[in-house]
Amino acid sequence: MVMGRPAEPPPVQTSGATSIAARVVEQPNPTFGLDYWLLGLVAALPTLVTAAALLICAGVVPALPRLPTGGVLGAVVVLLFVAAIGAYLLNFPAWSQPAIVLIPTLLLVLPVAIMRRQVIWQINGDTDSAVLAPLLVLWLLLLAAVIVSVVVAMVVGQHAPSFSGIALTPLLLIDGWLLVLTPRYSERLVLLALGSAFALAALTTFVAWIVPTSRRPYLPLLAIAVQLGAWWLQQIGWPHYAGLVRWVVGLDLLLLLGLLFTVVLAPVLASWVRRDGWPAFRAWLQ
Repeated sequence: MVMGRPAEPPPVQTSGATSIAARVVEQPNPTFGLDYWLLGLVAALPTLVTAAALLICAGVVPALPRLPTGGVLGAVVVLLFVAAIGAYLLNFPAWSQPAIVLIPTLLLVLPVAIMRRQVIWQINGDTDSAVLAPLLVLWLLLLAAVIVSVVVAMVVGQHAPSFSGIALTPLLLIDGWLLVLTPRYSERLVLLALGSAFALAALTTFVAWIVPTSRRPYLPLLAIAVQLGAWWLQQIGWPHYAGLVRWVVGLDLLLLLGLLFTVVLAPVLASWVRRDGWPAFRAWLQ
């Protein structure tokens, strides 16, 4: 079931005032219905708001002044926490998953990833083994932040496993961007790149609601393909890494590859959490 609740008996005839959420539960395998278009818009809204916030901070939105990045993203995170409270009261419906997973992505993953990028380019080409220490520490912090985001996605995704990989798509896209950005890109261009990544993730989220369930897990791969195509059109190539930094960048590539597999297998993992993992965890707590 899309909303992640136990199977229900065949629906009885209801009046036209039936809520959108109720109609979604009653339809076992609908595609391209108006209900799902509306819920797709609701699901994509948090990611789209994040993209708009980054673009405003980059100063590319007409008629709006360039705002400080920290304050704007802080306001977005506050709104996401409010949305998370509402999602908790509603037992985490499928359309709430992107908003929940965005919280650790913005609070943990994005700051550490940007900090790593800055450190990498400050010591790129250095052959002194001492430079590896801060990079390895930051890589472990990034790994921990990614794990937290994945765990959050699996816990809330157990209510609608087929959408769990979609919620992790922004994490996948921004991780890819931060691998190819070099010092020649100003802060404005970095914000523009990250904003475009979140915009693509929002579009992927919306499309996920209007395609058959069997095709939903492959949409993040399509998003990655679109991002690679955009890099090719903009002639963004692989940066030149030298010295010991290349070993750490190799770890980044392994992390990106592992995240890619996790995103594709997320529906299976979320189903396992619902079937075995979460009940076992609750039993352990008792």
